Formats: sequence, C-alpha cells, structure tokens
Amino acid sequence: MTLEMYTSALDWLGRGFSLLPIRPGTKYKAMGYGVHQMRIMDQQIAAQYFRDSSMRWNLGVVAPQGKIILDFDDWDLYIRWVKFVKRFDDSMVRTYTELTPGGGVHVFLSGDLPLGYKCRKGVEIKGDVVVAPSVVGGCRYEVFAELPIYHGSLDAVFYYLKEPCPDRGALVVSEMRSLLNQDGKIANIKGRMSIVEMMKKYYPSVKLIRRGYFHNSLCPFHAEKNPSFWLNEKLNTFGCHACGARGDIINFYALVKNITNDQAVKDLMMLYA
Repeated sequence: MTLEMYTSALDWLGRGFSLLPIRPGTKYKAMGYGVHQMRIMDQQIAAQYFRDSSMRWNLGVVAPQGKIILDFDDWDLYIRWVKFVKRFDDSMVRTYTELTPGGGVHVFLSGDLPLGYKCRKGVEIKGDVVVAPSVVGGCRYEVFAELPIYHGSLDAVFYYLKEPCPDRGALVVSEMRSLLNQDGKIANIKGRMSIVEMMKKYYPSVKLIRRGYFHNSLCPFHAEKNPSFWLNEKLNTFGCHACGARGDIINFYALVKNITNDQAVKDLMMLYA
C-alpha cells in the first residue's frame, strides 16, 4: 500500500492541498504536524513519509484557501443534499468524494465559506481530514467519486446545509415533499436489502475478503487479476478503483441486470417493497 499512499499524496499536492502524516491505523497527527503547525508541501518530504518510511503512515490533507471539505456523518443526509443541489447544477454533485470507515462521506468543493455560517446537525465543514487509502480501525477510506473538485456557485450547497434547516422553504416545499415521498420508497428498498448478499446471490463464485464494513474482491463488471472492487455493507454502496463503476445498491442491481436505474427501482419495489 506504500506506493498507493505515495501516489495519493502526490495527487493531493497537485490539487494544492498540503499534507499531514497521520499515525498508522489512527486519525492522530504526527507530533508537530497540524493545520496551524508543520505541513508537508513538497514532493521530497512526502516521499520520506509516504514512500520511504518504515512506518505505514496514514495520509491527512489540509484544504488551501478557496477549498471546502464537507464532512457528512449521516449517509441519508448526504443523499438528500445530493438530490437537492443537483436540481440547481448537476455538476455540483459530481465532485471528488470519499467514504470514511465510520460510514461518513467527505465531499470536496471549491469556493468560499460565508461569514458566520453554521451547518445543520449531521454535517461539518472541515479544514483537514484523513483521506484514502488510509486505514483506521482495520477499515479503509475509499474513493467514492474520483472526479475533479467542483468549482462554481455554492449557493445551493449552503442553502440546504444551513442551520436552521430550510427543508420546508416556501420556494421548494412542493418539490421536496415529492422527493421525500420517493425517497421513502427507495429507503424502504435499501433498508430491506444487503448489497453483500446481492453480490453473493448474483456472483457466487467471486470470493469476498472482509475488512470491517468493507468487502474486497475481483470486480464482477470487468476482467481483472488483482482485486480492485469493494462493497460497504453499512452504507450498501460499491465501487471499483479500476473500471470506475460505483454507486448504491440500486445502481449495483441496474448493472447486474443491464437496465436503467429507474427500471431497477421499479423491479426492486416489486421484489422487496
């Protein structure tokens, strides 16, 4: 994993982020390092920690000016946020995103934080976070959407996440009610199904290796010799580092059956709702 960690470190330096060495297997920063302390800002020092060191350091990143990291503790809140903001600008939700071992989501955006802004419960704006492929408690951080960091207007982002919650705002109430009704049906499907069990059902010959909430295996959607596929049993999500396939249990079923996501929802409602 040393080469993978070093490659990730170089990628973050290329995005303009500075780096923090994180003690192996934890989220604790190395002594003397922090947002307001020492930070790694060049390739040579990055190599000393993440390529040449005998310690398997985890990797932390510090957001530069003009970059924002949203830390969602609640997967369902993240999904509701995605569905809200994509109606204003679909490209806004197609930004670099990672899943955390604890079941959270880190979303990386470009923009400035409004003065005095306070997020609702379930999400924070962070100045630094641990990133993939770090391992904490035996579970890895995983890249969920390996895309460029979104740059553009963040008005919809902050409108939905502000405290108090504006879910029932006069301008969006009817659309949100419709959305929540559909979300309830989909949530019922997800709550009654397991993506791990679905994997075992449709691909029984593929061996799964469990690491906490994550299960790794060869990808069922393309030919490969080295496992690059993962499942997260807590969030019912999946992804492949090689072919780029990723999503939730509905997206997984759609790929398995080679159908659209809308048809997958209809089929799963008949089977499990």
